[in-house]
Amino acid sequence: MNPGGEPSSWKVKLYANIGVSELFVHRLVMEIPKLLDASMIFDPQRAEAREEIGTLLKDGFMPAFEHLRKIRAHAVDRPPELNRRQAYEDFMSTLWRAHKTLLPNATRLMGFEIGFLYQAQPKFEKGLAKFLVSNPRVVKPFGDYLRQQRATWQSKIASIRNDFIEHRTLDWNDVRLFYRVERAEMFFESAWKTAFDILAVLIVSKFPPMCGIEEVPPSERNPASPDRFRFVLYKRLPDPQAG
Repeated sequence: MNPGGEPSSWKVKLYANIGVSELFVHRLVMEIPKLLDASMIFDPQRAEAREEIGTLLKDGFMPAFEHLRKIRAHAVDRPPELNRRQAYEDFMSTLWRAHKTLLPNATRLMGFEIGFLYQAQPKFEKGLAKFLVSNPRVVKPFGDYLRQQRATWQSKIASIRNDFIEHRTLDWNDVRLFYRVERAEMFFESAWKTAFDILAVLIVSKFPPMCGIEEVPPSERNPASPDRFRFVLYKRLPDPQAG
């Protein structure tokens, strides 16, 4: 940027070789803002939430994706073991930061505290129960969905990041099977899709009462703009218990 200069005078630089052709970019930079614009989250809160969702993408998932690209390349070029492990550790640390820090920052600006998602099981259950009571329009199956994420990929990457990468309370043999490209691919897909699902569920709970979304069948999705959801109008109020 040229301080004091007009935007037209700013030098344009390529920020990243990652575009909306990547599904995670499309979903977070194109589809989530559409849902946000349809909600009863109004400016300035809406603008702040939109900016934080952008931060989740550019400071979280995009850097993690670049680390994933390096992991994919290492599967072919076979670098020294130190370099190979470092790529995985950079990837998992960045991905965990996106999920545990940047995602809650975004939901907080929309009026939702989800810090309970990262606490020990008793505090998680207590926090979830309180959250659902405080947000009655959030669909009830959301609780089971969060339990499922905690029980699968989230607990694994949290343990590797905290107990091996950061504190070395685990041994290499405890985590070595996760330093594989297919595991990295699974972690990335799970993390960004969970973030998308959480954002979508919370935003839709702020829709006008007779408005909602439904999933577009994969066969009907536009390849150029593969939105997962489309808007619907209800003839009667939907039941949040139904999901």
